[in-house]
Amino acid sequence: MPQLSEKLSKELKVGSLVISHTFALDGLKLQKTVYAKDLYSTPIYIYEKIDSSFSE
Repeated sequence: MPQLSEKLSKELKVGSLVISHTFALDGLKLQKTVYAKDLYSTPIYIYEKIDSSFSE
């Protein structure tokens, strides 16, 4: 997953959304985590690519 995180951080346009099932990603801003209504309450992560020159 680190290679995918790096690729997404480099190639996505600012404002792009990424939805990840089960796997957390670095390099993107986590907007929300929701949990599936399944046996394992599987996490679903919603990320947004933010402007890297912007500091919070």
